[in-house]
Amino acid sequence: MLIKTSGVIVKVKKFGNDSRLLWILTNDRGLIRVFDKEKTSGGGFVATELFCYSDFVLFRGKEAFRVNLAEIKEAFWGLRSDVVSFVLASYFCEVVCKVFCETMSQSDDFELLFDLVICSFHLLALKKKNFLLVKAAFELKIACLLGFLPNLNGDGKFFSSRRGCLVNSKNNECFLVSGDILAAMSFIIRSSGKKMFSFELSEENLCRLGSLTEKYLVDRLECDVKTLAHFKQFWNLENQRHQ
Repeated sequence: MLIKTSGVIVKVKKFGNDSRLLWILTNDRGLIRVFDKEKTSGGGFVATELFCYSDFVLFRGKEAFRVNLAEIKEAFWGLRSDVVSFVLASYFCEVVCKVFCETMSQSDDFELLFDLVICSFHLLALKKKNFLLVKAAFELKIACLLGFLPNLNGDGKFFSSRRGCLVNSKNNECFLVSGDILAAMSFIIRSSGKKMFSFELSEENLCRLGSLTEKYLVDRLECDVKTLAHFKQFWNLENQRHQ
């Protein structure tokens, strides 16, 4: 049986001598694993590369999908223009794969997650937003899609990443939050699509927000995210170059 769908490739793994396994995030079927030959008929090799957003015709066998045709819609070439863009996009992809190992199973969530990834890739590829802003918005929004909506009500001065709420006393898992940071978090939670990235913060508050959202998401995933360490390494090197 042939199935038509559109999706963005979030993981590629070599399989045998001339085949690969693709993990494709779609807005109608969630994350699906697909077999692909090195020379996909009718579509060209680029349509089945990492980060590419493509239209697919898939053959559904008894146990697995196989690429029949692939036609590229957006390659997001800018994600390959520098190492920071590449590793941050790779971090997003790894998070997506881990999310689907957890609790995401509703079709509505598929579409929201798909839009989040496409918007994030678009902004990173065109260098339209500060990388830390895109990263923080992505982390907080995907945590919400997993069902972990933070409680921002109250008058506490610190946000507890473990409890997901505002508290008055500080410890190792708490972050000092200003009114601007809380406003940005509320905006991200309420917004969708490209609009959720339409906020501004000072560099200091953006760094604080990024540390908060990163800790909040990683704690919920309850596992290591290898590409996160790579992003931090290259981000720090990039900052040192510009000092």
